Amino acid sequence: MADVLFGKRTKVKNLQLQIPRIKQPVCLKMQTKYNDTSSVFKTLFIFVAIFKFLMKKIVFIIAILLQCTFSNSAFATLYKYYFYPEVNTYYDVSGKRWVFKQDDFWVRNVSMPEGIERLGQRVTVWSDSKEIWYENHIHVAKYENGDYEPTWTRIKETFPIPKESVPNVGSCRYWFPEKKDNEQPAESSNCDELRNKAPLGVWVLSRTCKNIMKIEKYSSAAPGVVRQLRYYYIK
Repeated sequence: MADVLFGKRTKVKNLQLQIPRIKQPVCLKMQTKYNDTSSVFKTLFIFVAIFKFLMKKIVFIIAILLQCTFSNSAFATLYKYYFYPEVNTYYDVSGKRWVFKQDDFWVRNVSMPEGIERLGQRVTVWSDSKEIWYENHIHVAKYENGDYEPTWTRIKETFPIPKESVPNVGSCRYWFPEKKDNEQPAESSNCDELRNKAPLGVWVLSRTCKNIMKIEKYSSAAPGVVRQLRYYYIK
């Protein structure tokens, strides 16, 4: 009996010993899956980083192109004007309007200013604004001495006053066309004051240099408005 029991026990032991052990390939397989997932995330992270870098470069290039485009468009919107220095008047070529000063205000009109006998020579100027009068002081200072082509010196016109009545260099004087030579006011060194207090219809004579005399003919209807601006060469 004991032998039987021992033998059974032995068989049981033998059975227990014959139970196969759990092998590790399953765990290794799971570890392989984990490693594959990690490599995918790493690749995705690298791709996102490269994409962000490229997007920054693309945005930078687009910004430069837009800036160049707007700069070219701004240059393309320049307005062309004809400027007549003798009468201080503009002509808008694209708008087909005259631009001139009237009663201390700049106006745009389809017709020329009233009372102008002749425009004189013209010069082409460009502006990025339709309000060309904001640059009038620049144009007057640049072209008041006839430094443009064709120059005012080619205009043939009789000298309007006696040569002995021409003011000295740096001085100005009033000249009334309806008065005689001996009735004209004396010259003055304060040219700005003469211009600011110019009566209606008066001429303001000034010497910009030794050989040039400027005559500003003021309007007989609008105070302070120069109707004509003439330059004369003194031999």
